[in-house]
Amino acid sequence: MILSDKVQDEIRDLWQDLKDPVEIRFYGGEGDASANETMKALWDELQALNGLVQIQDIASPLSQFLPEHDNERQGPISEVWFDGEFSGIRYLGIPSGYEFGGLVDTVRSLSIGLAPHISEETQSWLKNLDHDLHLEVFVTPT
Repeated sequence: MILSDKVQDEIRDLWQDLKDPVEIRFYGGEGDASANETMKALWDELQALNGLVQIQDIASPLSQFLPEHDNERQGPISEVWFDGEFSGIRYLGIPSGYEFGGLVDTVRSLSIGLAPHISEETQSWLKNLDHDLHLEVFVTPT
């Protein structure tokens, strides 16, 4: 067991109002076998807490799912899908500490329909982009 009973109870409470399924596509087909096994076990524990969290284990080469410039990364990759579409949220490695809280909240927010607020100005700017834009967000407490 990865999550303590107390943490499992807290997540059950946070996820008690989930409405729609959230799919996690887990890619652990190569690289660090120990990290892949740990992440798969974590997803299995989370799925057991609420059936609306659905895990799809995909044993495929990681490189085919990564951005071109990052195709040498090894280890587990998890993508969050909602309503049949990729949400744009991808976790590389094992989310722990502050990252874990973000993951739990992400699942809840998507399932209950809480979309992040993006200003009209930013939405307009994004709609008018004429080239690809690659963003990476790193979660850190400092």
